[in-house]
Amino acid sequence: TQSSAWTLLALAAYRDTVENKQKGPRNADGSVIAGSESFGFSVSEAKPAARKIFPVKPGEGASQKLDVENPSGAPLYGETSFEVYPALGEQPRQDRGFAVSRSYRKIAQDGSLIPAENLRVGDRVIVTLRVESARPAHFVAIDDPLPSILEAVNPEFVSRQSGESANRDDNLWLSYCETRADRVLYFCDALPAGAHTFEYLARVRVAGKAAAGATKAEAMYRPERFGLGTIDRLASEPVSTP
Repeated sequence: TQSSAWTLLALAAYRDTVENKQKGPRNADGSVIAGSESFGFSVSEAKPAARKIFPVKPGEGASQKLDVENPSGAPLYGETSFEVYPALGEQPRQDRGFAVSRSYRKIAQDGSLIPAENLRVGDRVIVTLRVESARPAHFVAIDDPLPSILEAVNPEFVSRQSGESANRDDNLWLSYCETRADRVLYFCDALPAGAHTFEYLARVRVAGKAAAGATKAEAMYRPERFGLGTIDRLASEPVSTP
C-alpha cells in the first residue's frame, strides 16, 4: 500500500544518510536488565538483532524499567512492543446496532442436538450465532472466538455420522467464511434488517475448563455500529475408559 511504501522509502533514506556513514565498530556485546532479570546479547552484521520477552507481573509495571549496558559504545537501535492481557471478567451484552447471541449444542450419538453438558474429548458441538439488526448494514464482520477446548472443523469436511456438512450455515447473505485456529469469522457484504443465524461445527480437542470471548459483529466501515455478546464458559472431561 502507499503508506507501506513511504515507510520503506524513509528506512532506505535513513540507511543511506546515517548508518552507511557511521564509523567505528559495528558489533556490540552487552546486556538488557529488567529488574532482577538480565539478558545478554551479541549483535553483528551476520546477526543484526536479538530478541527477548520480559514478563511483567500485575502491579509491577510502573516500577520496572529496562536498562541497557553497551560497553562497546556501538550504535544500538531498539524496538519495544507490549502485549497486555486484562483479567477476564463478565462481559455484558452491548447492542450498538447489532444484537448478538451465541449458543452451544452437542451432537448426540443418534444425531440429535442436546445441551452442551458433560462434554468429553471428541464430542462434536454445533455453535450457533444469532445476529439481529434493526436496519440494513453493509460490509459486516462477525468474529466468534473459540474456547481453547474446542477446535472448528474445516467446512470442507463432511460428518458421515451426522450426515450433514461441517458448515451448517445456510445464510444466503454470507459472502465469505474464514476458519482459524482460535476463531471463526463471517463476512457479509450486505446484511438486511432482521435476524440472521450462522452455524458451524466444532470438536472438543482437550479436557479442561475454558472461556470463550464475546462474539462481536461490526460494520467494518462504520465501527461505531457494533454488537457484543457475552462470555461463555465450557468444561470437558477425558474420554472415559471401559
